[in-house]
Amino acid sequence: MTQKNETLTLIASFLVTLGILCGGLWWLFQTRQNKSAQTETNDEPSSSSASLPDAPNTFNEVKNVPSGSFNYSGSRNWIPIRESIDPIIQQTYPNFRLRYQTPRGEGMSAGQGIERLLADQLAFTLSSRLPKPGEYDAAQAQGHSLKAIPVAIDGLAIVVNPNLEVSGLTIAQLQEIYTGELSNWQEVGGPDVAIIPYSSQNNQSRIFFSNQVLKGENWGSNVQFVDPKTSVLKTVTQTPGAVYYAVASEVVSQCVAKILPIGRQPNQFIPPYQPPEVSETACREQGQRNQLNVTAFQTKNYPLTQRWFVVVKLDGRIDQQAGETYGKLLLTEQGQDLIRSTGFVNIR
Repeated sequence: MTQKNETLTLIASFLVTLGILCGGLWWLFQTRQNKSAQTETNDEPSSSSASLPDAPNTFNEVKNVPSGSFNYSGSRNWIPIRESIDPIIQQTYPNFRLRYQTPRGEGMSAGQGIERLLADQLAFTLSSRLPKPGEYDAAQAQGHSLKAIPVAIDGLAIVVNPNLEVSGLTIAQLQEIYTGELSNWQEVGGPDVAIIPYSSQNNQSRIFFSNQVLKGENWGSNVQFVDPKTSVLKTVTQTPGAVYYAVASEVVSQCVAKILPIGRQPNQFIPPYQPPEVSETACREQGQRNQLNVTAFQTKNYPLTQRWFVVVKLDGRIDQQAGETYGKLLLTEQGQDLIRSTGFVNIR
């Protein structure tokens, strides 16, 4: 009897040990998987096509498109792409119903979109940045991870008065202008004219500019904050020393203000438009327009670029499938052509 009990005890001990060992291996596997997913999406490539999988040519060739209604959202800057692409997707896949949740005011920030994604209020979200470490941690606390699929490129352009004689600005000079350290265009090789910097009050462009240019520094007291819905370009053309930043795809083709080349180093200025620049006369009278400098945006030689991502929660549910499918559709040749036609830069 004693020997039988000892045998049962040994078997029980073995099973407990085996369970602990399997549990540890499972935890290690999941941790590595989550870290792998996080690393994969955090390492943003400098080349437009780096690390991107092969994609079909047309929407019709995308497989395993789910059926159902799927809520998603993003900032106002995404509107041109959504309005151009979503109707064609709906026509191709009537049962793949996309419902864009219109944000209030200037639009939903990247952080708000990811927060709503984690709260299961959205199937996927469109973001102008990669998820932050804290957002990955919040997803992992739910037992999931986040996946960011790069689909398009855009950036900011620096707009000045058309009569201002300045060849370009470095990122450091831009920072000094918007922190108030520089107050006259003469300090950057221009005329003896006071610098009057303008900024949007509160939108995605301001967040991007603050992160990439100010880099933690405070806005100067000289900065005039304006409602981006107003005609800021008109104000810039009427103010000799004015400078403003705006979404490149929205202002590069306009004819009223001057777009400055930007550089990381002095005398290494890169224009956001394809050189040579279209003259004001050709723009106004002949209908010619500047086009985005696609190569400089794709290689990130132009400093003020940002990539757009479809962000998905990896939880194995149909919402994940919907987000990944939307990313696949945008990465098809047809999707990239449509993105390019809206003024954004194709990523592949």
